[in-house]
Amino acid sequence: MQMLRVAACALMVCSAVAQHDHHNHGAPSPAATPPPSTSEGGEAGHAGHAAHAGHDAHAGHAAHAGHDAHAGHSMQMFFVSSTTATFLFEKWVTNDRGMYALAIILTGGFCALAPLLRYQVTASKGRFPLALRTVLTFVYFNVTYAAMLLAMTFNTGVWWAVMVGTTIGFGVTEYVQELSEAQTLTEEEEATAKKLGTEPHAA
Repeated sequence: MQMLRVAACALMVCSAVAQHDHHNHGAPSPAATPPPSTSEGGEAGHAGHAAHAGHDAHAGHAAHAGHDAHAGHSMQMFFVSSTTATFLFEKWVTNDRGMYALAIILTGGFCALAPLLRYQVTASKGRFPLALRTVLTFVYFNVTYAAMLLAMTFNTGVWWAVMVGTTIGFGVTEYVQELSEAQTLTEEEEATAKKLGTEPHAA
């Protein structure tokens, strides 16, 4: 009886060992991933280097183009003496002395309007309706800022045209203002003299 028990235990152990070996044999062992070959690694490295170089070249080209664009649109900050000048608009360019002289004369006359318009705006208060004074103010500011932009071309002739034109306009405005004040004073004296019944004083 004891012998049968020993034999049964031995059979159970052998069966368990056999099942364990069969399980290990059926499961495939993990295979190590083979390293990339030298040729494949070289091609991948070359492709990455080419992409990096292309990116650097593109970035450098974009930066260079941006620098050129910035340099092309930079403002001139020094005076030049040239008969080739651009007047406010891209197509208003003088290419010869005759056109340049005509543009200088027109610039001076245009800038002379600024003081005259300013006088009209201030003197028309109470005499002209608000709508007309508003339009005069709009025109005055447009002329003033256009004169400023002309002066900022840093062209010597244009600069002096702006300065001389504005000064002439100021002188004419002051002269007209003095005449207007003298006429108003004379009219007031005449009105006062009529009321008093005496002759007005000679100016």
